[in-house]
Amino acid sequence: GVFDTADGASRPHLAQFADDGTLDAGFAPEFNNYVAALALQADGKLLVGGAFTKVDGKNRGRLARLNPDGSLDETFTPGANNDVYTIAVQADGKILVGGRFSKIDAANTGALVRLNADGSLDDTFTTVVEGGAVVGMALDAAGRMVIGGEFTQVNGTNLARFARLNADGSLDGDVNLPANGYASALTIQPDGAILVGGAFSELGGAARDHL
Repeated sequence: GVFDTADGASRPHLAQFADDGTLDAGFAPEFNNYVAALALQADGKLLVGGAFTKVDGKNRGRLARLNPDGSLDETFTPGANNDVYTIAVQADGKILVGGRFSKIDAANTGALVRLNADGSLDDTFTTVVEGGAVVGMALDAAGRMVIGGEFTQVNGTNLARFARLNADGSLDGDVNLPANGYASALTIQPDGAILVGGAFSELGGAARDHL
């Protein structure tokens, strides 16, 4: 988040606590700007996104991966040209990243990308999200992804701020629920129902005050 200390100790933008609420003294990475997104991999490594450009003094373009002890994973080096707001890990270990960016490294991507587990760009994922940032994301049991944010187009189709994509990134045409303000918080219930929160008062043409 946007903090410099936690429980009285220096913790620039990221801290780890034990299950009893005490600060983990050994976990102390340093970020030079805010952290907005976290996702845990199956191997215990932590994916981090935000506005930062340095981690522990080393260049990182708004994306980083930490080892379980909080040290920087120096093998993971993708960089975004603007802020990262949401990260999700698929069952196969591939990494979905959304934000305000339009490039990962030198590649033009739009505001949603998929990375391979090593951080390289997955060029089989050709979804293009435009018109604004992707702010929230959630995966369902079938591997489909729901995304929310400020965007207005997905793969050239007009979609206002909310969409569902199939596992391959293609647009799921069964869901068309335009929002009149950005959608930022998403989660999926065990029965597949989608919960959406944000700065909207209408969703899919129905009155819905922020949820």
